[in-house]
Amino acid sequence: MREIKKLENLSVQEVLQKIDEQTANEMMKGFSKRYGFKVVEISGKVFTTAKELMRVFGYSDEKAVRKLLNEYDVEMLTIKDLVSSELQVPKLKDLLIQRFELSPQTPVSKLKLLDYRAFLVIALNSKTEKAKEVKEYVINMEKEARQRIVLAQKGITPETLELAQNDPILAMVETIKQVRLKQLELEQRQKELEERQERVEETVKALAYERITSDELLKIQGWINKVAKVWREVKELEGKRYTYREAQQYIKARLCEIFGVKDLTDIPRRRFSEVIARLNKNYVAYRRRWENLKGFRSLLS
Repeated sequence: MREIKKLENLSVQEVLQKIDEQTANEMMKGFSKRYGFKVVEISGKVFTTAKELMRVFGYSDEKAVRKLLNEYDVEMLTIKDLVSSELQVPKLKDLLIQRFELSPQTPVSKLKLLDYRAFLVIALNSKTEKAKEVKEYVINMEKEARQRIVLAQKGITPETLELAQNDPILAMVETIKQVRLKQLELEQRQKELEERQERVEETVKALAYERITSDELLKIQGWINKVAKVWREVKELEGKRYTYREAQQYIKARLCEIFGVKDLTDIPRRRFSEVIARLNKNYVAYRRRWENLKGFRSLLS
């Protein structure tokens, strides 16, 4: 609870920073236990040494590790970077010797100390199987660490959370919640499919009733005039006289009847090519009929 009181007295930005530090510390301790490297807490922050991580993640060259950290703008620290007074150095040296099981003759002042950020850089750039585990483990562990901190701020202990997780009624509620969420997801997908189907149907409907353009209408009218001319000549050879306008009206009326519309402008655009094909077919047929009648007249004269 003392930690909660301390957090409440900080600004929002400071609280976020404090939570990040706590999460990093918890994760470092967790990774330490999982992968077997030693850590030490100094001034509220957890560190390990470069040699510890090199051993765990298969690095042999400290210069290569330093270069890798520099690429990510992460520093290797020494004792002097962590103390505010030279008077603290001897005590810190003793702590490091004890914690990392170093020889008393070890030049501790040159020892390279690494924090959580350095751990991640080294671990995630390693090619070992442990590195693959870290990538997955870091996500789960970070979630758990942050959850514990948030719960602590709300006054919920890990023990209370564990009891809640093992409670059969809460487990049933959670199951119902998950089933309902899945149901809502399926309903949403069904709704999206229905909306998509409606849009497709509207598009098809719009295309079906999209009428021919003015340019296409002019082309149809041109073909009608062409067919009407030869049709009128055929009828004249058969002894029936029609005006050019009557011939046009006849061809137009037949076309509208065939395509089930009242006027040429009502012809669906998608059937434009059919209309042209029909007029062309009629023209060829009437032209052949005209040639046959013309030839027969020549024989009689």
